[in-house]
Amino acid sequence: TLLILNSDHAMAWQTSERIPLIMKFPFSEHLGRRNWNTQRLDIAPTILDYLGITVPEWMEGQSLISRAFDNTRPIISSHAITIVGPNKAGWWVIDDAATQPPFYNLGKISIVRCNRWYSLNLKDGLISEKEISNHTNPCDKMDIPTKEEEKAYLIKHLADKGYDVSS
Repeated sequence: TLLILNSDHAMAWQTSERIPLIMKFPFSEHLGRRNWNTQRLDIAPTILDYLGITVPEWMEGQSLISRAFDNTRPIISSHAITIVGPNKAGWWVIDDAATQPPFYNLGKISIVRCNRWYSLNLKDGLISEKEISNHTNPCDKMDIPTKEEEKAYLIKHLADKGYDVSS
């Protein structure tokens, strides 16, 4: 049995905090701790790699037990539309502007690189930055990109995924 424990968010939905990903392999194989950034997309490639099955080209994650693992890669996530809160009738409502083209239900797109978290608000184009507390593998300060560099990277990522970023 392969036991996997993980979460899709930290306490209080904080996307800038580290979340658990624990994998227990049979017979205590692959013991140890990975101190670099991982993501939920890495789970399926890890399982396939463990079973000796070729990971399909379309899978974006990486096997956490592979010797070819790139521990410097950025981790990108998107955040759904903004929930404004309950209206007078008690119904929860969303920000209607967030459901319009070109990004539809994407409210923000974020990137984790080293021990930094950057989040691009797709509604107003503003990017924020935060240090990830208690990071186990921080980068040298000279290797940390600027907010402007990460904004350009995220916009290119959206364009590569087929979004119209011309506006």
